[in-house]
Amino acid sequence: MKNKLSTIVIVVIAIIIIGLGGYLLFKKYKSDNSNSQNTQNQSTENTSAEKSPDATKNEKEFKNDLHKLSFNYPADWNVIDVKDVQTITQPLTREDVASLYKNDENSKEIISLKLLRFVIEPNVKIANSDDWYNYIKGKVNNYITLKEITDATGYQLIAVEKTSDINGHYISREDYNLKNNIKGQDYYINNGQEMYQFVFECIGDQFNNYAETIKNIVNSFKINN
Repeated sequence: MKNKLSTIVIVVIAIIIIGLGGYLLFKKYKSDNSNSQNTQNQSTENTSAEKSPDATKNEKEFKNDLHKLSFNYPADWNVIDVKDVQTITQPLTREDVASLYKNDENSKEIISLKLLRFVIEPNVKIANSDDWYNYIKGKVNNYITLKEITDATGYQLIAVEKTSDINGHYISREDYNLKNNIKGQDYYINNGQEMYQFVFECIGDQFNNYAETIKNIVNSFKINN
């Protein structure tokens, strides 16, 4: 009887040990699986953050003392030295003020920025945002008629729109496509008898990733007259 009872006790203890071991193994598996899933989620989140050019909050300030202007741009963009900068006084003569670009990990250019300055014709008077929009719309319509240039660049106008004023300056925006899958977006900023033009050109399928960055750059534009 004792031997039988001992056998029963041993079997019960064995069952408890096996059950407990199974529970601990299951718990460890769930824990490892959960940690693995968390790691995968964290890896995915980090990858998404790395791929989003708008995720970075690091900015630098571009300044031009000659024209007393400034704007902010992402710290990982490259600035090209614009040499022989001078104050243009002849109406509608291009003056290069700034040039920046951003490359991908393969050193291929994704997006570029140019800031241009023009003097407006002396007979043109801009009293409000509608005047400015009509002025820019007229210039764009004139450009469209230059077939040799538009054919060579693949220029296709999407729209010209009036946007919100920035720091007291009237703004109009031009959206267009160019050849080689390039999307362009220009912002025309009125400053009295001056016009500043931001020219953004980006690989077409990357444009939406930089849309917010472009807005931030333009919105940060200031002129200290």
